[in-house]
Amino acid sequence: MNNLDPRRTNRNPLSPKRGALTLLLVAILLFFIPLSPVLGQTGFVISGVAETTLGILLDTDESWSVAAEQFANLRLTAPIGDNGRFYSAFNVLATSSPETGIITEGELERLYAALQFDTVDINLGLMRVPFGYGMGIRPTDIINPRNPLFPDARLRGVMATVLTWYPREELQVQGFAVQRSTDYFEGQRISFDGESLFGLSLDHHNSILSIQGLALTTVPGKNPDNYRLQLGLSLKFDVAVGVTFDTLITTDGRTEFDEGRENAALAAALGCDYSFLDGRIFLLAQYYYTSAGPLSQSDSVSDLLNGEEIAESGKSSIQFIQSSGTTFLRRHYGFLTLLYNHSDYARLQISMLASLTDASIFPTIRHEIEPVQAVTVVSQLVIPFDTTLFGGTDAGEFGPDVAGLHAAASFSVKYRF
Repeated sequence: MNNLDPRRTNRNPLSPKRGALTLLLVAILLFFIPLSPVLGQTGFVISGVAETTLGILLDTDESWSVAAEQFANLRLTAPIGDNGRFYSAFNVLATSSPETGIITEGELERLYAALQFDTVDINLGLMRVPFGYGMGIRPTDIINPRNPLFPDARLRGVMATVLTWYPREELQVQGFAVQRSTDYFEGQRISFDGESLFGLSLDHHNSILSIQGLALTTVPGKNPDNYRLQLGLSLKFDVAVGVTFDTLITTDGRTEFDEGRENAALAAALGCDYSFLDGRIFLLAQYYYTSAGPLSQSDSVSDLLNGEEIAESGKSSIQFIQSSGTTFLRRHYGFLTLLYNHSDYARLQISMLASLTDASIFPTIRHEIEPVQAVTVVSQLVIPFDTTLFGGTDAGEFGPDVAGLHAAASFSVKYRF
């Protein structure tokens, strides 16, 4: 079931001390929830989302597994004088299956202060630092990369300081410093160690065009091989259709550019979106290229992952596909989302991430309905496939052999409070 959960972006088990501390903080927060109407009069706001899920998974060996899960995201905000607010959020999770029994985990997701003045904002603490305008894959969203298949996932935060200056209404200049530990990249096929980063971004908006420039570099540390500079550009045009373009250049100052090298790489995404029938149908299509993919068109996934490594890396692949920070093995990809709002309280969403090189596809089908206020019933189906399902011999990047499953389905009840 853990492989199906798009919210849990931290796949690493918590240490006993960290887990106990987080669960203690959650228990304290739960104690104050009944007092939230009273606290609200003083500016304190306690809210959250809880979700009960039953999941079924069909493995590649044709065996079935079933698991149950209870998840909650609990949030607290409080005023800081007249010019700021304090934000905190906690994730708690209990899972149960015949194989593992009951497992409980907790994680501190957000913990930061936001100070606002006339032309300057300051954010300090554990938070998200997003970049880019693309609605699907965002190459420039490199601090807390979102997953295009699960855009509502709870992204993992980083320790950061962000200073934002608004010289004019349509202009924003932002400086930031970020720290990420080595385990932030756990379960992802990238070689960067823990690091300290700092950079600048600039945003300009008008009625037709939004443009964002980004420059980011690592702080020199003990290992100079970890140094890199990244330059990004994100554009959004609001015309008859929405058009976005995001690109990112990565260099370490030593490596010459060539496909397959992640320290001297180019990534770019071009997408368009359109809604019709008074917004009832929304369509997003996107092409994504990354030169850092280690596999060329003539290579197969088995060249990189073979034997038992495919199964193990496949489980990891599912995790990083559903969580943040997807790292692609190849270089040419397509992404498609179709959203149909068939009533004011129900919607169907179909998303597909495809490798255009090996014709493998990772689709998700999601249906939501709100039977009563603040309660949503969610059904989700995942069926990865590639050419092996039609007699082919080479496993695809998003196919069942690499993913480690033939199909997965979940049924959830989500409630907000």
